[in-house]
Amino acid sequence: MNDQTATEATKKLSLADEMMEIVTDARAQEAELRSLRNEMAAARWFADEMRDFCSPHGVAADYADRLVEAMDRARDSQANVAANNICTEIYRRMERLTDLQVDPGARQSVVENVRGEALGLQGALGIVLGGRVPGGSADRLAQAYWAEWLKSKGQS
Repeated sequence: MNDQTATEATKKLSLADEMMEIVTDARAQEAELRSLRNEMAAARWFADEMRDFCSPHGVAADYADRLVEAMDRARDSQANVAANNICTEIYRRMERLTDLQVDPGARQSVVENVRGEALGLQGALGIVLGGRVPGGSADRLAQAYWAEWLKSKGQS
């Protein structure tokens, strides 16, 4: 085995180790997500059961409603954080696309690549917002959210 072959083998082993670490991390995140979903389901079940508790002045039902509202706000705020981050990325791609379109030295393949990235991010935005790809609800949600996001930034 020569030095070049040994170097290539070392790189492959290193890459394999990195891939295993990524897989391990993904499995740990998946397990944590499952656990969090189970906790959320248990909390929602408890809130639903709590509504029927006998309590003076309907306090248990009020607490149950407030618990569900708090969980909904937490879930929705996470979706908004992701949607706003995606909008920021779309905006960056659109600015880059505008710059490339006026640059006489820009290669058409680069322009098309950036345009494709922006379109892909728009699809991801619609999916994060709860839209479905079949039927196009993701596209409609993304367009509406994008328009509102631009307004909130003073853009049109």
